Amino acid sequence: MFGDRPVGCLSLLAVPIATAFYVSWWQEQHPENIRSTSGLDYVLIPPVPLLGALVTYGVVYFVRDWHQTRDR
Repeated sequence: MFGDRPVGCLSLLAVPIATAFYVSWWQEQHPENIRSTSGLDYVLIPPVPLLGALVTYGVVYFVRDWHQTRDR
């Protein structure tokens, strides 16, 4: 489904968007833990799963490409 490189890269935008929704949901569920710096959660938390998704996507693409090249 995400085998095409441009479509696959665009699909990675779902990661920070989903993370921002998760942060919003978590803050709504735990209002007692809200601090003056809680707005930074939207800036500092999404890059971590995005980096993981980028690395995973790159590895999957590399392994798939390597496997196809090896079979030729």
